[in-house]
Amino acid sequence: MDLFSKKNLRKTTTKTLVVAMAILLSGCYSIGPREVRLDRGRYNDIVRDTDNAQTLKNIVRLAYLEAPAYLGISNVTASYSLSTSASPSSTWTSPPSNSWSTSMGISPSYSDSPTISYVPVDNKEFVEGLLTPLDFGKLQLFFRASVTKTKLVMRLAFDRIGTLDNATFSTTIGVSKVTVRQKYEYQKYLAFAEAVERLIQDKRMAVALVTYEERTGAVLQFLDKAPVTSKDAYLIKDLLHIPQECQQIILLSSDLVRTVSEQEDGELVLDQLKRKNLVFVTFRSIYGIMTYLSHGVEIPKSDIKAHMVRRAIDESTGQDFNWNLFLNGVMKVHSSRYLPRNDIFVATKFHRHWFYIKESDHASKIAFSMLTRLQAVVKGGQTGGEAAPVLTIPVGR
Repeated sequence: MDLFSKKNLRKTTTKTLVVAMAILLSGCYSIGPREVRLDRGRYNDIVRDTDNAQTLKNIVRLAYLEAPAYLGISNVTASYSLSTSASPSSTWTSPPSNSWSTSMGISPSYSDSPTISYVPVDNKEFVEGLLTPLDFGKLQLFFRASVTKTKLVMRLAFDRIGTLDNATFSTTIGVSKVTVRQKYEYQKYLAFAEAVERLIQDKRMAVALVTYEERTGAVLQFLDKAPVTSKDAYLIKDLLHIPQECQQIILLSSDLVRTVSEQEDGELVLDQLKRKNLVFVTFRSIYGIMTYLSHGVEIPKSDIKAHMVRRAIDESTGQDFNWNLFLNGVMKVHSSRYLPRNDIFVATKFHRHWFYIKESDHASKIAFSMLTRLQAVVKGGQTGGEAAPVLTIPVGR
């Protein structure tokens, strides 16, 4: 039998072409689009989850009288490669077949080599951003977009509104005593915030932003035609010492007084600011907000016995102060020796214990999300100073 007959040659050529096309196609196949589809969501989720865990850990650190620390992810580079190797072989079959058989072995290989760069976020600008009080300019997005309830904004971001004190002592690390006066003053502030919230929900009040001396302020506009038409409207004006006939309350940052007093015509400007419906406010910093929220951390009994935290005493009872009076409806951070399997929104491990916010705790999730947004506003895209060391870790699979 002729081994080189047209029939045998045709078979061999066909097999060779099929193998060659397989090698060609495997070499030209692009894995990039498929990997972007798979990896982009996963990288996005893990960056968000680790950022949230870092924020929670810093809140817990403050509860333990420790300083917060930040490590940012400055770059994530994922490199993909696909290669193939071919190994041809042929076999001679002795009579009676008297034929050649040709085969081609193809071995594809895939590799993924991500590189993640970390930058310590501790430069002067970032630290100043954490410690600098907020202002209406930074909060205007929250008011305009209505992404957060007004009462929550007032409980988190404000220190004082006029003479109303939003538990300013709670923004100090290591509070040792809470007085009856402090509790009473906070109850007045909370009553004010709740009254404003009810009027806004009932569409009887609107919040508008205004600009004065290139500073952003806010106006509480009563929408009822009569000067006093509800208990809430009366309560708000009475707490702020505003005449009941006023239909607007103007809120401006208290540092505006210092600014205008430094001008040559400061006295004239100050006279213009002496309006019956004008109220000055002071704000908390991001650091102050985090310190306030740290009082909502549930400290394990073993750490309390080990004097790892400072206990606040209620002056009226002589017992440990119940911070739920100030944090109720804002945030609660639970703790346990072992991390529960279910109902976890964000968790972090600290001093051999797990600290977490429950998935079902909607109020805590909203407050935590607002804090992360405020941090993003303050960071302003900062990733550390130019002299900050960069740690790059290649991650293998």
